[in-house]
Amino acid sequence: MDDLDRRHMEEWKRIGDFLNFPEEQELHDLFRRLASRVLHEFDNLGDYIWKTPNLIEHERAVEEEKLRSYFPTTGDPKQDEVAQRLRDTRWFYESEKLFVSFPNWMSSGNLFLALGLFESYCLRLVRLIEQRSKLSLVDAKGRGTSKMLAFLVSSGIDVFTLSYYREMQVSLRVRNCLIHAEGLLELDKDEKPLRRIIAKGKYLSPEHVNHRQKRKLPFDEIVVATSDLGDRLTISNDYPRLVTTYARDFLISAAAEAHRLYAKVDLEKRA
Repeated sequence: MDDLDRRHMEEWKRIGDFLNFPEEQELHDLFRRLASRVLHEFDNLGDYIWKTPNLIEHERAVEEEKLRSYFPTTGDPKQDEVAQRLRDTRWFYESEKLFVSFPNWMSSGNLFLALGLFESYCLRLVRLIEQRSKLSLVDAKGRGTSKMLAFLVSSGIDVFTLSYYREMQVSLRVRNCLIHAEGLLELDKDEKPLRRIIAKGKYLSPEHVNHRQKRKLPFDEIVVATSDLGDRLTISNDYPRLVTTYARDFLISAAAEAHRLYAKVDLEKRA
């Protein structure tokens, strides 16, 4: 058993221990209910991301059939030459969509979707803590996700030690580069750190990095490609699928910490 398998087993045991609670407590233990929803939704999202490339395979088959239908061959050399030329012209444009544009948009869109879901669950966790404390998100520093993470710190949760905190921070940087600079590194304020992270595969967890290195596998979920406007960051569909795992485990770890700190408040209210 390698480090990656061992980490997964330990992580799932911890998650299982937290989520395994008596049914009669389910309606009252809102932090565990939140963690259960996280587990369900992020596993479903990971499966969705895994299956989205099937759309491209389907459309490829459809397009190949269209080529035969729109430009049929008849056995006449001259007519068949024209038909083949028309096929080649149509395929030139359609194949660019199928194998370049669609995969890029799909991968980026899936990352945005995964991180959007992550942020919505961070906010749900914040609201549960607000209801059980005198803390308010309004008072936390920062904006967006950084503001919610700062709130969690102020609530007593050490987010820096939670599962996959670093990997989630990297994923947010990658998303920001894709959204605000269309992946162009020169326009991103984090250009140098991003280049180092990508070059060393540090967007992956240490266990995933060791797993790749032992098997001499490439770090290819995020690459830097040359474009007419300079170096551009691109991601494969495998990256957002990994992010769903990192986000799921981070959120469940945060919910477990919140449960440890604030679950007694519910008990005191019911007493």
